[in-house]
Amino acid sequence: MKLTSTFWKLFLLSLFFAPAAFGQSDGDYRSIATGNWSNSATWERYDGGTLTWVGSPAPPTFSDGQISIRNGNNVTIDASVTADQLTVETGGTLSINIFVSTSGGNDLTLNDGPGTDLVVDGTLVLGTYNLLIGSGSALINGTMTWTSGTLGVATTTGSSSVISLANNDVVKRINSSFTNNGTLNWATGTSSGGIYFNDGTFINNGTINEQFQSDRGFFGESGTNSFTNNGTFNKTTSFVFGNFNVPFTNTGSLKGQGTFNLSGTVANSGTINPGASPGVLTASPATITGQTPVLNMEIVNGTAGTGYDQLNVTGTTDLTGTALFVYELDQSAPLQTYTIMTATSGNFTGNFAYVLIPQGYTLDYTNSGETSITVTKNSATLPVLWGNFAAIANAKSVKLSWSTLQEVNTSSFDIEYSSDGRIFHTIASVPAKGNSDQISNYSYIHTTPDITRGNFYRIKQIDIDGKFTYSTVRTVKFNKGDVVPVLAMPNPFKDVLQLSIQEQGIRITLSDLSGKLLFNRLMQPGVQQIDMQNRVSGLYILTVYQGNEIIDVQKVIKQ
Repeated sequence: MKLTSTFWKLFLLSLFFAPAAFGQSDGDYRSIATGNWSNSATWERYDGGTLTWVGSPAPPTFSDGQISIRNGNNVTIDASVTADQLTVETGGTLSINIFVSTSGGNDLTLNDGPGTDLVVDGTLVLGTYNLLIGSGSALINGTMTWTSGTLGVATTTGSSSVISLANNDVVKRINSSFTNNGTLNWATGTSSGGIYFNDGTFINNGTINEQFQSDRGFFGESGTNSFTNNGTFNKTTSFVFGNFNVPFTNTGSLKGQGTFNLSGTVANSGTINPGASPGVLTASPATITGQTPVLNMEIVNGTAGTGYDQLNVTGTTDLTGTALFVYELDQSAPLQTYTIMTATSGNFTGNFAYVLIPQGYTLDYTNSGETSITVTKNSATLPVLWGNFAAIANAKSVKLSWSTLQEVNTSSFDIEYSSDGRIFHTIASVPAKGNSDQISNYSYIHTTPDITRGNFYRIKQIDIDGKFTYSTVRTVKFNKGDVVPVLAMPNPFKDVLQLSIQEQGIRITLSDLSGKLLFNRLMQPGVQQIDMQNRVSGLYILTVYQGNEIIDVQKVIKQ
């Protein structure tokens, strides 16, 4: 009898508290049909007194509780609504998409309540001059179809979200902050479809796929505006993207075809990747001049655009501060000259800050004023075959060691130095062996490195006839006079992560963001490599140990 009494007490208590377990409170709303927001038949309301869902006498507003649009229901805002704590469940749709006039009229205003004020796990449709505005915030985890209209609340998209800027001839406006962490497919019409900013901030951490039908871009209408690309901006058509009165910052990847016509305020420290492995991309001089980008150029065979990457610039372009990385994707690429860069209506000035080319290739850019830059895959008989090149700090000096595997009519090696990675000058010259088919070793000690920042070194090999090639760039960094024990270069990297090990007894581990250990090894001083060809693109954590002590943690990015 005692057990029976206890059972019924627990059972009754469970019934009493069941609504709370499911998050239901007095005044919550949920959709029960497809229909207009203003139609009470679209909704039912939770009655906290009877603990049941009842028919709704009126549509929900911001003064009510949680509002849910359920799976299978499409709720259309047919008159201006102010709401808060609104959720569009997976399979549900919220449409702000009824045209009244060019000044709007059927709009959704989000109040700023606890947490995120609009969560879309299903679908959001914004268009026909309507507004999503207010002091609240929105999170899009599902899909958003943005045909037109104004995004006027702080909006963030999830990593699996898909945002479609539908193919039409009506503008879209960002009047707040918009952060994309998913995939944004940007289609336009033949005469319009740009994005207009009014005190708008657009941050891309995911992927933008440009799908233009005409030249389009960003337009600053009023206020302070900005666009920052930390992810991938992928041009898929031959049309022009331009930024007009919208400052453009790139720390991620600009890739694809067509033209990036950047102007005004530009900051580019990311990568430029022509084509879709390979292809031809055109860029304005502002994309490179005064910037510090990495140019990734891929070679498969002998035809520009289909066989190897090519970057065209539309005026005089200063290469100072730019790094050039050339990758041979197929070792059977023919022995020939590849025009990897061209300049129209101008020429190239300055020298690359870094150059990394495959063994057996030479860079045919030796001075300013040229209108094209080429690399040549040579025959088996090369002026010089580079071996290893290492820069190792020892107390307050840096020892440079390099080797050649073969030399033909080689005159000398100039040691070039830079304290900023952009402007190099010769600090010494070492005579070459001249002609050799054996390994030849060379060294030089730099006694006056800058112990407050980075030190950049490269070797210029000069032939008897005056032609020359460069080694890769090696870097030694100090921190308050102490050597930075491990330097990862380049970063971001493609398939191989190169590490400059500066001290004895260094152990390296590499993990992904889930904490999974991918690499764990004791490393010798010098330049070492970690093969990452079979790893997915993204962020990895490099941890440096000396003994059992962690002495440094670095973030490295695989493209």
